[in-house]
Amino acid sequence: MPTLWISFISTSSPLLPGATLARWALPVFWAVVLAFAGLYVTKRLLRPRGKLTAEALAFVVAAWAFAPGPWSPTYWLGLAFQLPSLMSVGLCGLLLAGYLRQAAQPPVSRPISSVHGLGILLGWLLLLDTLLILPFSLYRWGYSPAALAVLSALAVALWVWRAKGVSRGAALLLVVLALFVVSRLPSGNVFDAVIDPWLWLALQFKAFKNWRAGQKS
Repeated sequence: MPTLWISFISTSSPLLPGATLARWALPVFWAVVLAFAGLYVTKRLLRPRGKLTAEALAFVVAAWAFAPGPWSPTYWLGLAFQLPSLMSVGLCGLLLAGYLRQAAQPPVSRPISSVHGLGILLGWLLLLDTLLILPFSLYRWGYSPAALAVLSALAVALWVWRAKGVSRGAALLLVVLALFVVSRLPSGNVFDAVIDPWLWLALQFKAFKNWRAGQKS
C-alpha cells in the first residue's frame, strides 16, 4: 500500500504527450479557437449585414492557422502560449458548431455554473502558486494521478448533483478529462487540460458581465 500510494501522488514520472501528436494538435487546436474568436469579433463588433461574412472570416482564420512556418499565426501563438487547453478547444468548438447549426448570434451570457466557478477558483490558485504564495506546488501536483482522480471525482459529483438539468459544463469537463487520459495533451499536466490563462480571463469577464447585469436589474 505505501508503494501504491507513493505512485499515486508522485510527480516524478509524468506521462507526456507524444511529439508527433503535439505537433499535429498545435494547428488544429488554434484553428478552432481562432475560428470562434474571428466569428465572435465579427458578429459582436463589426456587425456585418450577412451571416456569410462572419462564416467566411471564421473559415479564412481557421485555414490560416495551417499555413507553414512563420506565415501562420499558430507559429507565433505556439511560441508564446504553446497549446490552448482542451477545455478552451472544446468550448470554442461547441459554440462555433452551435452558431453555424442554428444560424444565430454568438451565445448570450448565462448564469454562472458550478464548473464556471471552479475554473475561476482554479485559475486564482494556480496564479498564487506561480507567485510562490501557496505552501506547496499546486501546478506540479497536476502531473500526478492523484490530481486527475480528484478532478474526475469532482466532475462526476457536479454532473450527478446537476443530473436533473444535465449540466453541460460538468459533462464537458468529463469529456476533457477522458481526452486528457488518452492523449495527455497539451502538456501532460491535468491543469493545463482544463484551464489556461485566456480561458481564465474569459471566465472572469463573463462573471463580471453577469454581475453587472444583476446590479442593473
